[in-house]
Amino acid sequence: MVAYASESNKSALPPEVLALSPLPTVATDSGGNILRANAALGLALGRPLAELPGRALADYLTEDSQEAWRNLLAENPPAATLGIRREPGPAPRYRALARRVSLLDGLNVVLVGLSELAAEGEVQRSLLELQGIFDNALIGIAFIKDRLIQRCNRKAEELFGFAPGDMEGKSTRLWYGSDEEWIESGRRAYTSIAKDGHFEHVFHFLRRDGRRFWCRTIGRPLDPLDPVHGTIWLYEDITARKETEEVLGRTLALQQAILDGAHLSIISTDAQGLIQTFNRGAERLLGHAAGEVVGHTTPALFHDAAEIAERAEELSRELGRPIEPGFEAFVAQARAGRPEEREWTMITRQGRRIPVRLTFSALCDAGGAITGFLGIAADITDARKSQQMLLQARDELEQRVHSRTIELVLANSMLQSEIRERKQIEDRMRHMAHHDALTDLPNRTLLHDRLSQALALAERHGHRVAVLFVDLDRFKTINDNLGHATGDRLIIDVASRLRAAVRAEDTVARLGGDEFVVIMPKVTDVGEARTVAEKLMLSVAPSFSVEGHELHVAASIGVCVFPDDGRDVETLMRNADTAMYQAKAHGRNRVQFFAQNMNVAAEHFFRIENSLRRAIERRELELWYQPIFDIAREVPVCLEALLRWHHPELGLLGPDRFISVAEESNLILPIGDWVVHEACQQSRRWMDAGMPQIPLAVNISARQFHQGNLLATVSYALEDARLAGSALEIEITESTLMQDRDRDLNTLMQLDELGIALVVDDFGIGYSSLSYLKRFPVKKLKIDQQFIRDILTDPDDAAIVRAILALAQALKLRAVGEGVASIEQLDFLRTQGCHEAQGFYFAPALRPEEVPAYLQTHSARV
Repeated sequence: MVAYASESNKSALPPEVLALSPLPTVATDSGGNILRANAALGLALGRPLAELPGRALADYLTEDSQEAWRNLLAENPPAATLGIRREPGPAPRYRALARRVSLLDGLNVVLVGLSELAAEGEVQRSLLELQGIFDNALIGIAFIKDRLIQRCNRKAEELFGFAPGDMEGKSTRLWYGSDEEWIESGRRAYTSIAKDGHFEHVFHFLRRDGRRFWCRTIGRPLDPLDPVHGTIWLYEDITARKETEEVLGRTLALQQAILDGAHLSIISTDAQGLIQTFNRGAERLLGHAAGEVVGHTTPALFHDAAEIAERAEELSRELGRPIEPGFEAFVAQARAGRPEEREWTMITRQGRRIPVRLTFSALCDAGGAITGFLGIAADITDARKSQQMLLQARDELEQRVHSRTIELVLANSMLQSEIRERKQIEDRMRHMAHHDALTDLPNRTLLHDRLSQALALAERHGHRVAVLFVDLDRFKTINDNLGHATGDRLIIDVASRLRAAVRAEDTVARLGGDEFVVIMPKVTDVGEARTVAEKLMLSVAPSFSVEGHELHVAASIGVCVFPDDGRDVETLMRNADTAMYQAKAHGRNRVQFFAQNMNVAAEHFFRIENSLRRAIERRELELWYQPIFDIAREVPVCLEALLRWHHPELGLLGPDRFISVAEESNLILPIGDWVVHEACQQSRRWMDAGMPQIPLAVNISARQFHQGNLLATVSYALEDARLAGSALEIEITESTLMQDRDRDLNTLMQLDELGIALVVDDFGIGYSSLSYLKRFPVKKLKIDQQFIRDILTDPDDAAIVRAILALAQALKLRAVGEGVASIEQLDFLRTQGCHEAQGFYFAPALRPEEVPAYLQTHSARV
């Protein structure tokens, strides 16, 4: 009997090891009563194991062993020889060793181990072997109770990266990355152990240094009948195996992807010819799905029996042995170690016969034994077609050579014909190099050449040369809104009219876009140049019918004359261009002769343009506001926003000084957007200061209206200022509305849905059918001030105003008279039923800070 008796000794085997010990082992209390025992003790005592707990071990000992047992319990001495009482039969003698221990679970016991005296040495060796296995196992072993590590071997400590003894007594939580992961693994493991008696799983454990490793884990209860005693766990690091499996999986996936992505048909079989794999190339070629053919023999599915039989006979002769007309006809050569490549006919699922080049080779194991065959087929249908085409081409070539031999007698004639054709091509290329591709007019290169010649002749003979620079008005609007195809068609028609309007000796050239130049190589006086210029203007005045549109354009023409305005090509072209810009600046659709002071004006134009480009960012622009009065109540009901520019050098400028420059340079778009936004912000500032809301009228240019983003600009300005649409009125000229009716209607309807009132500005001076007033959501007509100015003295103006007011009343539209300067003009408008008016009679344009006081003084009921 062996005992362990030190109460401070916790390095002994835990009590649960009783169940695993092959020796009779018992744990008693200090009085010798049995607390726990293993099955080997039951056999030694000849008693059922269930009977032992609670009984005194002395009851099973012989009389001569009682004193030795008592001394053993007192550890005096710690070893003794004890006899076991058995009936009938002799009492076997056992060597007993005892030690008093305090177990990890807190229980103080006397642990006693028995070994028959005859086998004591063998027992000691068994215990040492058991301990050696535990310590030197190649896998980790741990005893765990309540998820605390009671004991573990060195291999387990190495797996998890701990020093000897560092894991004992600690929670298994240190192996997991999170509490959730630890809790979930415990739930799965102990549920499985309780249900099935064991648990096996691969975990991604955490080492002490933070690195992860894959671990195969097996757990079993120490005592299946009483799992509360804890569990024994085995741990095996399979990280290398996992990584190898992943590499193998990726390799196999890559191989399968290569196999499936190959354009060739690839089929593998076993040694008997049964199909093992069938790639997607084979599926596409033969029309069979892989699942339909795997396990079948290839010749029976895809090949012509007669062709196979013919090949079998041929092989039989070559190899000197009979070859059956089946699978062997394909692989006989490969089976002999000679991969074979030859042409075969394969038959698709639909019965179509396809010529292929088929290669068969043997697949062998490591020992060289044939395990199967690999067949790779390439569709050579296109190759055969190409070969046939080559043969056909060869035949045709021979025929042509023959024909060509006959035609040699005509070679000289054909050569002359080719020379003429080449000359025509060269002439055409020369023409294209000097003429506009769209209109076939002379281009800039030819223009300069002809002008140079005309100047040389004029210098020699003493006569004049006129240069007319023609630019179309409103062309860009048409081109932007109706598209380049329509614009190109219009340019072609304009070019045709310009050609018809000049003299035979004159040159009409196109520089590009909507710019044309006319050279009059011989004029006696400037009157001739003016006559031709006016004819050019009249030629483009009638409308153009282009792709279902009735289009109107006008021409601004600048004229300069040699030698008065310049003596070389560059100077004359530049001065004619300057005169043309002056024509545009003075209202367009006119002829302007060059004058020396125009260069100063041109420089002024560009200086204004450059300054205007920086005016917004420098905060030089400002809006002033002119009241619009309700005539009946004589109170202001609206304010029209009017643009002013605080020029750093020229002082305060009205729009008449810079708007034309803004339109020519496209600056009208950012300026127009700024005006809409600033007007809305000013309205918000007045309202925040306590002033009642009053609608603001904002003028929208034609280019801004047709740009396509007017709705977005207005919507954003209103939203940013927290204003309703009723706070804003949009003033658009009549001519602007008539440029693209369908598109205009869509934009105006959306503005109307926002509650924004549409006002037709300068009504009565445009050209169009009045039917648009019924289609568009117009709320007001604004009578141009040129009719109001002489309303009291000019019967025609008075009649026009009466007609406009009658039209407004008939269509239930409000009418506004602008430019009212006297009480007499106001009384006329009042008697004719005009609703609103504005002008210097009421007030000039006011600075923003002057508006609140003005409105309060005039008791605006808005």
